[in-house]
Amino acid sequence: MKKLAKILQFSLFAIVLASYPSAHATDLEDAMKNIGKNAKALKQSVGDPAKKAEAIAEIGEMIKSAEAARTMTPKKATDLSDAERAQFMSDFQKHIDGLIEQFKKIETDLTDGKTDDAKADFAKVNEMKRQGHEKFAAKD
Repeated sequence: MKKLAKILQFSLFAIVLASYPSAHATDLEDAMKNIGKNAKALKQSVGDPAKKAEAIAEIGEMIKSAEAARTMTPKKATDLSDAERAQFMSDFQKHIDGLIEQFKKIETDLTDGKTDDAKADFAKVNEMKRQGHEKFAAKD
């Protein structure tokens, strides 16, 4: 019964989001651009122990933007049937959850003073980005 309630809740959520695709797509693009901007800054600070606080702040912004993006609908979803859209959104949210988890792992590395681990974990973000864009970004 709980599973059915979750499916219905998710379906309603997806329908509501799909009914406002252009506004949410713009917001999603803004959130992703913010992640990209902070990722570029983090690339410069992640390997420098003297910039630990700066790097942690950048990760915090990335997490905040990713959490916001998780609630939005990519443009590509608007062209899908209801059933396809529900699966697409589930996959999208799982991907964003993976990014958030990776960002938090980097944050923990930095907090623990493991600069080399933070750099290695940060390197994985680019592959996740590439995969996400291939699967979820609209081909304009």
